Amino acid sequence: MTNPRQFTIGLSVAILAIFFTFRNVPSDELLKAFLKAEYIYLFPVALILFTSYIVRVYRWRVLVALIKPTSASDLFPPMMIGFLGNMLPMRAGEIFRAYLLKKKTNIPFAGSLATIAVERMFDVLMLNLLFTWILIFHSNLFNSEATWLGLDPSEIALNFGILNGLILCFMLTLIYFLVFKTIIVLNVIGKLTSPFPTSWQKKCQHLLETFALGLVVIKNKKALLKVGLYSLLDWVLLTFSAYPMYLAFDLTNKSIESMLVLAVMVPIFMTLLPTPGFVGSVQAGVFVALHKIMGEDPAVAAAYGLVGWAWGLTIQILTGLYFLFREHISWQTLMKLEKGSEEDLGKL
Repeated sequence: MTNPRQFTIGLSVAILAIFFTFRNVPSDELLKAFLKAEYIYLFPVALILFTSYIVRVYRWRVLVALIKPTSASDLFPPMMIGFLGNMLPMRAGEIFRAYLLKKKTNIPFAGSLATIAVERMFDVLMLNLLFTWILIFHSNLFNSEATWLGLDPSEIALNFGILNGLILCFMLTLIYFLVFKTIIVLNVIGKLTSPFPTSWQKKCQHLLETFALGLVVIKNKKALLKVGLYSLLDWVLLTFSAYPMYLAFDLTNKSIESMLVLAVMVPIFMTLLPTPGFVGSVQAGVFVALHKIMGEDPAVAAAYGLVGWAWGLTIQILTGLYFLFREHISWQTLMKLEKGSEEDLGKL
């Protein structure tokens, strides 16, 4: 579980992110944006998000089925309780998820964790692909009168998009070698980690072997196609879940390009600023996407970020708590599960 020091650091980062995001937003304008919003549109947002959760469950089932056939109904509680853990200060959601799957299906902890790691890998690849697409084919969105190091922002975006595309190619190549040339990769990693203690080398090698185990989906063309399509559908849903919010706040630009920018920037800020409950990081990502890039009113962008974050957090917490009660899991039991999972994690 996150120790007090980590929580304090995360909270401090969240406060700084909120401060720098809202420091130039007049409070009266922010209040007007809240009052003007049509909150009836929050309900279709919830419906789209729930549909996204179902898609994610079926994607996870494809990965888990390569180890042991499992029903989607068995996977839904661990996934939603895991989301709850990620949104709360302890940030142990993935560990909860892997351990609950182990308890429910008797799948080894390492195998459970491997399926989650591969699922995250597909999300990273999709995010990287969208980011590259926006920077290369929609670099004009970054047009500005200001220059940086004598370069136009759109030119910087284009060059960074090309670099990001090369990184994506490198990631795909590494995944290929890890799946089909596992021994070669492990030997290379072994040489690179040789200066470090033997115990650290063994742990690193075991983690790679565990991840490679999860990547067996790459060898199964049918499973790979399913996971790829589910990942694509999930990102489409997450991207278009912004549209009802655009209507709620009556944004000037309701284009697909705007929603794609938002869908990319928010996860990037959530990764760069992993704050408790993602407070501050979500608001910063929304503000940069909608105001700094798309030119929306700063007060509207700020209000959008707060409402969108609060609604998403509420949905995940309530759904996670529902499954906690339904599965008869107390908070104390969850703490014991986390302690046991940490012991299992330490053995990997």
